Amino acid sequence: MTWATRMKFDLSIGQRLAIGLVLLTLILVAVLIGVFRAHESGARAQAAFTEHIAPLTDQAFTLERSVYGVGIGARAYLLNSDPATRDEYRRALANARDVLRVLDDLPKSAIGDALYIDLAPLVYLYLLQSERMVEEGHGAINARADRALGHTRERALDAIRVFSDYHGEQARAALAGMAGARQAVTRDLTVTSVLALLFFVALAFLTAESIRRPVRELLTVARDFETGHWKSALAWAPDPEEKSSREPRNEMAQLARALGAAAAALEQREQRLHAAVHAAAAGNSSLAPQMDARAQSGPSPTLPHRS
Repeated sequence: MTWATRMKFDLSIGQRLAIGLVLLTLILVAVLIGVFRAHESGARAQAAFTEHIAPLTDQAFTLERSVYGVGIGARAYLLNSDPATRDEYRRALANARDVLRVLDDLPKSAIGDALYIDLAPLVYLYLLQSERMVEEGHGAINARADRALGHTRERALDAIRVFSDYHGEQARAALAGMAGARQAVTRDLTVTSVLALLFFVALAFLTAESIRRPVRELLTVARDFETGHWKSALAWAPDPEEKSSREPRNEMAQLARALGAAAAALEQREQRLHAAVHAAAAGNSSLAPQMDARAQSGPSPTLPHRS
């Protein structure tokens, strides 16, 4: 049984190449979808970091410095009650309130909002106590008020640190997500390149093999034809009983079918010649007894010649 009869898929070379290209395109599309999703995930992480997490982290750090600035400004004014230090204290107080308002306006997660609700009253209380101590101090530091203010300040700073730590973790997670997305894109592109290379090599090998083996058999049969032996091509002859037999799409199969048809025609011609020879031989054998009988009876009488 030859490759022409074992062939499961009747496909031309162009069709096989088209199928290979379609499969390669599907692989590329699947990998590109993965790359797009990884890029989209990285873009979401970057947007969350730049639009929400980073502003909250920066404002929390600024608020912590503002709280320290208010405390330093209040103590400086109480130790040196002059207009310059008073103005410096009031600027620090106004800056702290502005930072707190900005932080209040920024969008937050549910946990971030709960942490802000914890810290905001403590910061406002600290600012109010600081302002009251400055107004009532009259150039002297009240030890009791200063201890109460220090206690409130530490509570406010602790709440700010908890808020900052939470958003710091969120920032690290967002940065890790962006790094993971970049790694996923790099990995997917590498996988795409390797798969495309392997697929091209496999497609080239299978296409070459599907041509090389039939061509070798066709060359063998062609050499047989050259020496007058066509029997090996009879296996490729189309079956005359199959009325629905159609022309194959495979180019090598078409050539084999043509060689098979030629071999079948030569076979039929040889059979007709053998039949004619046998018929002639049979006719000669039937005439032989009559010729022998005439030879034994002598020459046949001749008619007289008329002058």
